[in-house]
Amino acid sequence: MLEVQRTVDRSLVHKLAVSEVLITDWTTVDGSVWVAAQWPRRHWFFGEPHLRLDPVLVMETFRQAWVLVAHTSFGVPLSSHVVMEEHGLRIDKTVASSDPKPPTVWLKFSTLHAGRSAGAGSSLQLSAEIFVAGVAIAHAWGKARLVTKSVYERMRRRPPRADLVAQFRWPSERCVVAFDTRHPVFFDHPNDHVPGMLLISAACDAVRSEDSIRQIRARFIRYFELNSTISLERATTEPGSVVLRFYQLGTCGGEVEICW
Repeated sequence: MLEVQRTVDRSLVHKLAVSEVLITDWTTVDGSVWVAAQWPRRHWFFGEPHLRLDPVLVMETFRQAWVLVAHTSFGVPLSSHVVMEEHGLRIDKTVASSDPKPPTVWLKFSTLHAGRSAGAGSSLQLSAEIFVAGVAIAHAWGKARLVTKSVYERMRRRPPRADLVAQFRWPSERCVVAFDTRHPVFFDHPNDHVPGMLLISAACDAVRSEDSIRQIRARFIRYFELNSTISLERATTEPGSVVLRFYQLGTCGGEVEICW
């Protein structure tokens, strides 16, 4: 039986602050890995999950669980770096309750692919069904390369960074994604690049005026550096969906498709 009495070791989900760890337990049943999490009653950034579900909270829960499964079920060393290339979410059922208790979350994982990638290191692709209070509400998936510290350092040779402190701005079809490197969720621990979860959150912010977000598909093909401006552009807009692309130094490094 999965427990929600305490969080797992923060190193297993790549977090520095214990207060930002969402995962509480994991086990294997009939060949499937199950992970337990608990959402807070109220979070300064994610709000109140039992009243309004933030899709970024669901994706962050899946990201933490994905990393834990990689370490505990696939033997990925804690010293390895997880280079997330694709990240997706489909919300099938909304969560709305007058019960103020912290929501209990379960994730049932499936392996889509495990092996060598075209680049350095191995690759791992996992998906998960997500349950809240025993009810299936969403499906998430993620694909990443797993590289050693030495390989990562070779990949990341770059000029020194400069801190940027600003806010997200969305005037029309294009905006600048600025950020605070002191942000306790996205920069919970020292990072040498802009986290993918921050970019996904920025894309969600760009369509906050739309109806409830139902699906997110993110794909990143390069790192976004901390010391250069990042722009976000609407690439296509269809009824019920939009594709947003991220650019740095004139090059597209990733895109996020959002459906509602």
